Amino acid sequence: MEDFNRQEEFKTAKSVDLNLGDDTVSVDGEMNFRTVAVLF
Repeated sequence: MEDFNRQEEFKTAKSVDLNLGDDTVSVDGEMNFRTVAVLF
């Protein structure tokens, strides 16, 4: 599966934080990005 390259910050991320308690994901401290769910 090929990436659509819609958000540059995912290619150049220095950190990714998952907070399972709060159900949040942050990339380089930012939480405002498009989300896409792929279900199989």
